[in-house]
Amino acid sequence: MAGLLNLMNCRSQLSGQFPFMKSTPLLTAASLLLTLITSRAGLFFVNEALLTPPAVNPASIVHFDEVPDGTPINGLTIKGFTFSENTPQALATSGGGPGLTNHISPPEALQTLGVFNPATYALTVTMPGAVTSFGFGFAILDLAPTANALTITLFNGATNLGSLTYAGAPDPMFDGGFAGIGSTDAFTSARITFGPTAQSYAIDNMAAVTAAIPEPGTALFGLALCGAAAIRRRR
Repeated sequence: MAGLLNLMNCRSQLSGQFPFMKSTPLLTAASLLLTLITSRAGLFFVNEALLTPPAVNPASIVHFDEVPDGTPINGLTIKGFTFSENTPQALATSGGGPGLTNHISPPEALQTLGVFNPATYALTVTMPGAVTSFGFGFAILDLAPTANALTITLFNGATNLGSLTYAGAPDPMFDGGFAGIGSTDAFTSARITFGPTAQSYAIDNMAAVTAAIPEPGTALFGLALCGAAAIRRRR
């Protein structure tokens, strides 16, 4: 962002010193690039196919069968993912939660055993490193389609990057689906909360990836060099 502001300030100063630069094609292109880059920042939904094999290495996906059945999840680290609950009650198990769905596949999954309070419960997942996409299959103990099954809030350190909310639909009986989220800014953790109708939940097949995001400063530095060259030629 600092690079963008510097280029904009540079353009303003040069336009004052060199009136002929006020509407050159180069600066028009630079302005368009600035608009495109600044409008990219934010969160977006990620399709399930981009966070499952073959797009993702199967060895990096957490199925929760990596630990013994009945293992409490709070404070646990699996394949670099660290899990923490504000109210510990979830287990890596094949015997709880809403049960088998199209996105929950025992022998183990992350599941709550019994009813929990969705208004106060939160599960935080700390990533193996800075990533740009994250997702998992989910199910909640609800039979009717709901627009607010769960919400994922992303953080880069302590900085809140925003959140997305996911709907649940019969999958095939209990509500569920796939929750995939991406960010144009890398993030280090995700907080998962649930809608008011969720009485328990299950999560399975969790993955995170880092996708290359063009560095705005690199492109803008190139434009600045081109601008300087154009000025020298014009003078």
